[in-house]
Amino acid sequence: MNKIVWQRLTAIISLIALILIVYAQVLHFGFVNIDDSVYVTRNTHVLDGLSFRSIAWAFTSTYAGFWHPMTWLSLMADAQLYGTWAGGYHLTNLLLHIASSLLLFAIFHKMTGAFWKSLLVAALFALHPLHVESVAWIAERKDVLSAFWGMLTIYAYVWYVENPGIKRYLLVLVLFVLGLMSKPMLVTLPFLLLLMDYWPLCRISFGLNGCNIENLQDKSFIVSKTASIKRLILEKIPLFILIIPISIVTFFAEHQFGGVESLKSFPIDMRISNAIMSYIRYIEKTIFPLKLSLYYPYPDMWPLWQVILAGSAIALISILAIRKLARYPYFTVGWLWYMGTLVPVIGLIQIGKHAMADRYSYIPLIGLSIILAWGVPDLFRRLHCKKRLLSIGSILIILVLSVLSWQRCQLWGDSYALWNDVLKNYQVAYAYNYRGLVFAEKGQYHMAIINFNSALQLNKKYVHALNNRALVYQAIGRYSDALKDYNQALNFQPQYADAYYNRGSFHLQSGQLDAAIFDFTKAINIDPEMADVFNNRGIAWGMKGQYEKSLADFNKALRINRKLAEAYCNRGKVYNIYKQYPLAVNDFTEALNIKPQYAAAYFNRGESFIYLGKHNDAIRDFRQVLNINAHYVPALSHLGNLLKDMKRYDESSVQYKKILQIKPDDQDALSALRRLRDLKRNDFK
Repeated sequence: MNKIVWQRLTAIISLIALILIVYAQVLHFGFVNIDDSVYVTRNTHVLDGLSFRSIAWAFTSTYAGFWHPMTWLSLMADAQLYGTWAGGYHLTNLLLHIASSLLLFAIFHKMTGAFWKSLLVAALFALHPLHVESVAWIAERKDVLSAFWGMLTIYAYVWYVENPGIKRYLLVLVLFVLGLMSKPMLVTLPFLLLLMDYWPLCRISFGLNGCNIENLQDKSFIVSKTASIKRLILEKIPLFILIIPISIVTFFAEHQFGGVESLKSFPIDMRISNAIMSYIRYIEKTIFPLKLSLYYPYPDMWPLWQVILAGSAIALISILAIRKLARYPYFTVGWLWYMGTLVPVIGLIQIGKHAMADRYSYIPLIGLSIILAWGVPDLFRRLHCKKRLLSIGSILIILVLSVLSWQRCQLWGDSYALWNDVLKNYQVAYAYNYRGLVFAEKGQYHMAIINFNSALQLNKKYVHALNNRALVYQAIGRYSDALKDYNQALNFQPQYADAYYNRGSFHLQSGQLDAAIFDFTKAINIDPEMADVFNNRGIAWGMKGQYEKSLADFNKALRINRKLAEAYCNRGKVYNIYKQYPLAVNDFTEALNIKPQYAAAYFNRGESFIYLGKHNDAIRDFRQVLNINAHYVPALSHLGNLLKDMKRYDESSVQYKKILQIKPDDQDALSALRRLRDLKRNDFK
């Protein structure tokens, strides 16, 4: 192995090592409390793994506002491998990011022959702090997965250009479809291929000289690869055709999900102003990635002078890029790459209430990296010590970015730190609400209420904060306040399924069965995929003695979520009522397979075994209940009775004595002990 090969191999290994140093910490992270529940922890289809049922759902669902079956399938594969271990999902994100970084390097090295410039583009992509959000956030699997397929598509396209043929072209189409099915942001990829046709592929026939062949170190690649513009455009038509249905489905999915904001909420002039400012802000954060945030609030309106200044800067850079097309094609391609790939997320069609997002820069930042990697050497081309300066400068930049990314990545290991970081820069209701959820999950209800109050002071119609505060009020026994918040949330947003479900659970807890059934039914009408709602409505029907309706709801809950242990247990109770004891035992056993420490399932299965005459099995189950909860009187009572019937009087009396330690005035236990004494005397006689 010669010196050059050794140096290059060392550089590639060093890049991989740096990525691992920055991101290996994610393997110890859990799920964060924003969207990870939507994509994994509360998504029964994902947690079901790769089953026929879940795969069918992945291809037919627009859940979460996207049609991205490949993203769902990748998460299902993780669930199959890792269960609920968050580190496994993080590992997949990290591996996809490393693969995309190496593919990006391979693409530009193959097209240009410029090893170090290509490696710098890949390193900036791999280690820039703007990309931490895409890698460290499990819910952003769609980002890293679509980028992976996108890189493979570009590489396959370069391979096709080397030796055009139908098989190679079909591979490009297949990979592009897989990318679109991961995240629709790849709709701009055919435009990128056209840009690369000019540089660095130099396929446009009139531009061989204009392409600036001197910028390419591997000139043999472009020999006899030129074509007319008409042919190049026709070549991309199948790709453009694929974009149309994806774009339509995405728009309607987001609209149905409630993600598309109206022109009344965000007027067109506000959107245009924010789009112009965002182009400049992304560049600013690329150069100075110091005030990054998970959430950037939408300003009421940017000052006109700032918008004019930003728009002028964009126009001047664009004019310069066109004028320098022949001499500096990398500058034109890099700038148009950046401008074009941001179009789907720049906010002209406003999705959500945020002004911009770090994750949106995942692919666009490559364009700016191209300008840096090829432009800076051009600026210093006359310096005698150019190579040394560029090498030292590049290493320093990469090391600084790596440190900043490592620091930024740490935030994703702690939801509290993540929302504190947002609130450090922006006082927004959104962040207060999610920080309140962190406190609520820890049982710090007072602090949770303070945060929900702060969110509602900023936005009194913030229904999620009202709903979450109501849950906390309910947990601490402030029932009238809880009901008031549920009512207010539903007054502001009548189609809020979670609020109906939570208010229904409140009514169920307080014994208002008709009110509970009404709310559960409203929730189901809005979102018929809520298994917990069917389960709770089934409980309400059962408490009213309407067991057929109860059974039907438990069946529906289990059709939606085959791993809902509570629904199996509740259905088993109904089977017990109908004296279908073998079916009951099967359901209780299934509940225990899912939730091994489920005391209620052990207890009810124990009762089923009693009816079936399987007393030893019943004793075993009641003992399991007591291992979980030693003070559960009904289990002690059943166990005492069974042992008495089996003439194991001493063991039986121990159970009743335990009951009296818990409830000294328990008349049934006292009576049972007297009866045991009589039985023992009779046996002795």
